[in-house]
Order: sequence, then structure tokens, then C-alpha cells
Amino acid sequence: MTEARLPELVRDVAFACDAPLPEVLEDASAAFQGNDQDQIYFVGLIGGKDVGKSTLVNSLAGEAIATPSGHGEGTRQVLAYVHQTQSEHVSKMLSAIIPGKFSIHAHSVDSLRQQVLLDLPDIDSVFVDHVQTTRKMLRHMLFPIWVQSIEKYADQRPAELLRQVAAGNDPQNFIFVLSKGDLVVRREGPAALQELSQDHARRLTALLALDAPPRVFVTGEHESLLPDLEQLRSLVARDRDRDLIRQS
Repeated sequence: MTEARLPELVRDVAFACDAPLPEVLEDASAAFQGNDQDQIYFVGLIGGKDVGKSTLVNSLAGEAIATPSGHGEGTRQVLAYVHQTQSEHVSKMLSAIIPGKFSIHAHSVDSLRQQVLLDLPDIDSVFVDHVQTTRKMLRHMLFPIWVQSIEKYADQRPAELLRQVAAGNDPQNFIFVLSKGDLVVRREGPAALQELSQDHARRLTALLALDAPPRVFVTGEHESLLPDLEQLRSLVARDRDRDLIRQS
């Protein structure tokens, strides 16, 4: 075994045993030093194929930095959307966690200089290591975002996958998004979205044994969905001070 692979092995064993990392590795957490002494952190988008993770990346960035993969094989590795000034540091970090299972996509969006958006592998794929990769990344995310489409939010398979994935992080830390809300708006009007989001929140509360129903953001192309998108963007795309990130 090479010396470079040793930290990865230690992390895997600690994760499997639910044990803390040795102090020498504790810096490899949700926040780490960036190029300009910035504190940068991971925002991970988790979900299955065709739920709109790439579209949400672009919505959060305010411009097209990701190419939707709805047609074809979907997302098979971790796609890291990182500010160009932080690419080298993020690449080194991911090489220690998931060597060979990521690609860096540099951008110049200044509002996302501190945040790294991760489009994680489709967890409903036939590749069994996708869930394992996502769970491995969870302890490094300040914001794990579970993305589910309006069309399939009540399906049992995505719910079971969420239960498996959430075992790698406190479910209270998750942010929940229902995508493609415009499909409902066009068919039933904006008022129908509130009932759907409340029903989804009730299901999530029972599934993950949450203390209270979570806030569910509904996104899509219709103008009535812009307030939810703006609130979500404000939540994940604002700079955080060093102490807050370390506490999280």
C-alpha cells in the first residue's frame, strides 16, 4: 500500500466502526483552508438519475456551469464545481477521500468562491459503489442536499436509498429539495405545491425519525418558484465565518 492511500484506509475503517478520526486527520472535514486563507466547504447534491441535480447546480450558481446529464448514463462520479482559485486545493482534498472517483470543473462565479458544489453519483444506479461513495463524502459536507423530483417523491425505492445514505450523517443536517415543481404548477396551479411539500415533509419526518418536519424547498422554471430558489441560494451560497464552519 502506498503512503498516499493510508489516510483513505484509516477514514474507511473509522467510518465502518463509527469511530473518531485520529487528530492528525481531523483537518480533513467539512471545512479546510483554501488558496487565499478562505474557509471553503462542500455543498453536496444527492439524488437519483433525472432528478435535476445539474440543473440545480446551475440555478445555485446563477449561470450555466454544469451540463445536465438526464440523457445517457447519468452521473457516475463526483463532479466538483469549484472556483478556479481553489481548484488545486479541492483536487488534493478529494484525492485523499475518493481517489480516481471525481472530476474538477472550475468556474469563475465569485459568489461561490467559498462553496464547492458537488454533484454526487446517481444513487439509483446499477453501480453499487455509488451509495458508498456518497456516504463516504457525507462527513465532509456542510450542506448535504437531498434532491427528489415531484414525479417520484413518494416512491419507495428513493426513500430506502435516502435512509441508507443518511446513515453517514446526522439527518438533521440535510436540506430537502423537490425539483421540477413547474410540472405541478402548470397542471394544478401554485397552491398545489404547498400540499405536496407538506406531504413530503411528513414522509421525511417518519422515514428519518426527525424531531420536526423539515423545510422542503420546491424548485423549477415557473416564476412562482423563484422565492424558494432564492432562499435556498441564500442559505448555501453565502460566506460563513471560520468558527461557524468548524462548529458545523
